[in-house]
Amino acid sequence: MANIMSKKLPAFQLYPGDWLKDPRLSMCSLKTRGAWIDLICAMHELDRSGSITGDYDQLARICRCTSKEILDAIDELVLTKTASVTHNNGRVTVINRRMKREYNERLSGRERQAKFREKTVESQNSNVKVTTPSSVSSSSSSSKGNNIYTESFIIFWNKYPRKQGKKSAFKSYKKCGVGNDILLPAIDAQLSSKQWEDGYIPNPAKWLNQGEWENEVMVVEEPMERMGREWEKKYKERQQKGDPL
Repeated sequence: MANIMSKKLPAFQLYPGDWLKDPRLSMCSLKTRGAWIDLICAMHELDRSGSITGDYDQLARICRCTSKEILDAIDELVLTKTASVTHNNGRVTVINRRMKREYNERLSGRERQAKFREKTVESQNSNVKVTTPSSVSSSSSSSKGNNIYTESFIIFWNKYPRKQGKKSAFKSYKKCGVGNDILLPAIDAQLSSKQWEDGYIPNPAKWLNQGEWENEVMVVEEPMERMGREWEKKYKERQQKGDPL
């Protein structure tokens, strides 16, 4: 089943008035504004989730600038509160709050539609009694296993990086009482966590049973945080050695 969030659209809404009148963005330098629009375009091209993750070198290539320039740009975006930025295990996630909010709203709408369809199907099935011949009962039962999962769970299952214990995960998914509008963004955030990057990803049933979608990911809202200083040091060392920046 294709995830609607992955559909590529040729364009996204950009309101010139909002762009020109945003006081936070207006405090940023021309270089930072250029890097910011490149990052926004990259977010749209990836999955329209309103966030993009990479190390400084990778983000610099996306913005077609040097590592030092992207470091300065991200520091300025954080300082002016134009963007939200998280740092985890050598990787940076830059978030456009408006795009992230719209992404979550789309998830909520899709979740509501899926639940409505599921309730409609359950209601129809409860009102219809069908007696099948014994010759086809076995084939019906064999196909039943493929239809036990709800559409909203399939969206979650396709998103979660560890595919283990699907039936157990489905039971936990129904029991946890939390929608994809909360679960999917939590998965996105934790994908860049040190534990998950090191390969320790809990099976989905455990993740749901223990409420691990609530695990906090360190948010950095101050410029020139420790990792930023380390990258600046790395940049200077490469500059002294004459390595490409």
